[in-house]
Amino acid sequence: RNEISFLHQQIREKHLLSEQEKVLRQKMVNDCAKLANENNALQTQQLELTKKMEMQKALKEDNYIHSSTSIAQLLSVKNKEEQLIKQVQMQQEFFKKATEHFKDLMGQVKLTY
Repeated sequence: RNEISFLHQQIREKHLLSEQEKVLRQKMVNDCAKLANENNALQTQQLELTKKMEMQKALKEDNYIHSSTSIAQLLSVKNKEEQLIKQVQMQQEFFKKATEHFKDLMGQVKLTY
């Protein structure tokens, strides 16, 4: 009789352990599913952030190229401006000399008449 009670007790304990293991296994399955969902969400977020970062990088490169082009154009315009200023100065000097020469000639003409 004692042995039967002991065996019944062991069966109950094993059954309880089995139920606890089922609950723990189900909890592990649920935790794994939750972690998989979180992982998927994080991967999606990472992809979105990577796309944004690549877009910002491309935008920066475009801005850099545009800035470089603008700077090159500005330098070209500055160079052209300097050339034109030199040409104007040369023309002014030429005009000044021509005017002086003309005045000299006019003075000589007045003296001869």
